[in-house]
Amino acid sequence: MRRLFSRRQFLNKLTTFGSSLVSSSFLLSPNQANSQTFESVPFCSVAFNVCEAEGWPRWSQAKKKLQRNQQWFPRFVKAIQSLNPQILSFAEAPSRETCQDIAERLEMNVAYFPSPSDYPGALFSTFPIDNQVSLEKLKERGTQANVEKLFSRHWGWAELQLSEKTSLIVHSVHFNPHSSSVRQQEWNCLKAQIQLQKPSTPILLQGDFNFTPQDPLYQNIQRFGLYDTFAQRGIGEAETFPSIFPQQRIDYHFCSQELLPHLIESRVCHDSPFGWKSGNLGYSLSDHLPIRTIFR
Repeated sequence: MRRLFSRRQFLNKLTTFGSSLVSSSFLLSPNQANSQTFESVPFCSVAFNVCEAEGWPRWSQAKKKLQRNQQWFPRFVKAIQSLNPQILSFAEAPSRETCQDIAERLEMNVAYFPSPSDYPGALFSTFPIDNQVSLEKLKERGTQANVEKLFSRHWGWAELQLSEKTSLIVHSVHFNPHSSSVRQQEWNCLKAQIQLQKPSTPILLQGDFNFTPQDPLYQNIQRFGLYDTFAQRGIGEAETFPSIFPQQRIDYHFCSQELLPHLIESRVCHDSPFGWKSGNLGYSLSDHLPIRTIFR
C-alpha cells in the first residue's frame, strides 16, 4: 500500500496542527487589541540564534573553504542585510568586537549582553538606543539576586526611540535548553522586570526560548499579555530548529497588545543561506533559522 506521508512528514503535520490548537485561543483581532496611544512607525525585527556566526554544520567543508578564503564573514553580514532589519537580536552572539564590526557594516547601533557562561546576546537597531540593561547591571542593582544563576545564556533589554513620541522596549532572551522548571523561573524573573517598566511603552520579547507551543510556558507568556506574532500573522512553515531539517519551533517574537494592530506578518526564513529549502549549499548560517516580523 502506498504511504501518503513519510513518518517525518506526518510528525511535522501533527506538530503544526497541535500548534494551531494551542495558539488559536490567543488570537486577537485588531479591534480586540488594546490600541493605546502608539504612533505607528514601520519596522522589521529579526530574531536569530547565530551559533557564534560560525555556520552549521561545523564540519562543513564548503563553509571551511569560505572561511579559509576570508569570504565567510562578508557573506554572513550580506545575508543578514538582505533581511532589511531595523531591529535585530542575536542569541549565541560572537564576541563584542565582532558584533561591533557587524553593527558598523549594517549601519546600526548595538547593545551587547554578556553571558555568565559562553552564550552572549546582542541587540542591533537603526533606531537610537536610549537605555540598555544586561544581567551584569541587574546584579549590580541587586534587584534580581539570583539572576545569573537562572540565566546561564543571556537576557538583556534596551529602550529604542522609534520617533520623538514613540519608544519601544525590546527584550532579547535565550532561555535554558535543559530544564522546564528553570525556564519557568527565568520567565518569572523577566515578567517581574516587565511589570516594573513603563506601563504605556510597547514590549517586544524575542529570541531562543527552547520550548515548543505545546509547553505550558508558551501559554503563560500569552496569558500575561505578550502574543506570539507567528500565531497571529504567520506565513509559511513555523519550525526554526534545526536549520537543515527543521522539526521544532523554539524561536519566537512575542509582542504586547499595543503592537498587534500594526503587525503585518511574521515568517521563518527557510531559504539559503539560512536553511536548505531553496538549495543545499553544504552549510547554513546557523543551526537555527531566523524569524522575521514586520510592523507598520
